[in-house]
Amino acid sequence: KDEDMDESGWKLVHADVFRPPSNMPMMYCVCIGGGVQLGITILFVILFSAVGFLSPARRGSLMNAILVFYMLSGIIAGYVS
Repeated sequence: KDEDMDESGWKLVHADVFRPPSNMPMMYCVCIGGGVQLGITILFVILFSAVGFLSPARRGSLMNAILVFYMLSGIIAGYVS
């Protein structure tokens, strides 16, 4: 009976919490992470353009911003996936 008391709470579900998805787990994580990264990049570029930080008159500023936001949003995408 003492053994049953020890096996309670998180010990019962720890295998299910860290279990990978059953169907193509790596593809699921890659798609979710990539989608989040692209979504955040597009959102920030549109927001910064709307506010006025990115001007189409300055050559290359939009592409440079897209690359920087894509790189920085990889941190969040890695956490999400």
